[in-house]
Amino acid sequence: MGDHQIVAFLLALVTGHPQVAGELLPALVQTPEAVTINSLVATLSNPKDRSPVPGSAADAVRMWLAEHPDYGQTPARRCSALAQEVARFSFTAPTMTAPIKPP
Repeated sequence: MGDHQIVAFLLALVTGHPQVAGELLPALVQTPEAVTINSLVATLSNPKDRSPVPGSAADAVRMWLAEHPDYGQTPARRCSALAQEVARFSFTAPTMTAPIKPP
């Protein structure tokens, strides 16, 4: 998975499903090594009550990832610095833009 593909995916989330991006981008930044994008998306919840929301934007993202397994199986840690950059240039909350650690 190339950087450009990861950035395109993250930008699609920011523009198409901003609530999902609001949860996923910080999770990508803080993720442990062994986690995939799929496993992070599986934990997404409704920001208001922190419970899974069937039929939600998160479900749409889960379905898209199921149809595009290369993205879903990408290690989340691989996306960490890119998620910070996408957040920074997408005017998301300042908590998303912690300094980027060198690889």
